[in-house]
Amino acid sequence: MHILAKKLVVEFIDAFFLVFAIGISSGDLAPFAITGVLIAMIFAGAHISGAHYNPAVTVSLFLRGSAPVREVFPYGLAIGFVIFGGMILVGPVSGAVFNPAVAAGLFVRSATDLSMLGLYTAASLAGGVAAAFVFLFTKGEK
Repeated sequence: MHILAKKLVVEFIDAFFLVFAIGISSGDLAPFAITGVLIAMIFAGAHISGAHYNPAVTVSLFLRGSAPVREVFPYGLAIGFVIFGGMILVGPVSGAVFNPAVAAGLFVRSATDLSMLGLYTAASLAGGVAAAFVFLFTKGEK
């Protein structure tokens, strides 16, 4: 697997979690939650992708000679797809509920029909399986 492809996959995943954390955080403690996710993503992916997470960072690294020109546009696309994909695919479907425990709590709290809980659970498990394959794809070892 080409090293640039591995970098872009990791950049996409890490940027997704950062954007997701920003999107669901509110209240006085939101900055702490967002910072915690950012720190976790840096530790998770910096050794592979460089942890840009923002096209401005990629441009800055390019200008100082730390990012090759052939990586600038692909990094911007990887980060942009996170934002676009989240808006189009996930927002209207799940209401940002990606955890079966959260879904169960929301269903119980609102006393709504529990028939969709199985779908949320199956989707979460499918996401876990997909994450394992992405890990093997980008890392190549256990």
